[in-house]
Amino acid sequence: MLVVCSKFEDTKHIKQNTYKKRGIEMPAIPKKKKSMSGSINILGYKERDYHIAHCLEFDLVSQGATRKEARDNLASLIFSYLRFAIENNIEQFTYHPAPKIYWG
Repeated sequence: MLVVCSKFEDTKHIKQNTYKKRGIEMPAIPKKKKSMSGSINILGYKERDYHIAHCLEFDLVSQGATRKEARDNLASLIFSYLRFAIENNIEQFTYHPAPKIYWG
């Protein structure tokens, strides 16, 4: 299992609303009265020359040259995914689990 922490490298429309955590730039969650909490399962494995990080609850996948890069890329993707859901009031549609084959 990988621990999620993010390196935010997304486009300029989100870049302006970021903050730093442990020296890593992360997207800021909108200051609404909504919040989401909980834990997620991350499956990490190596495929050819890449490390893969797979968030099982949302079926989001990223890759990187190292485990850390794959994990950081996935964290950025998860933050962007949830931020979009919160901003557009569609949190109820965010849970989209990976196929059962990945759940071990």
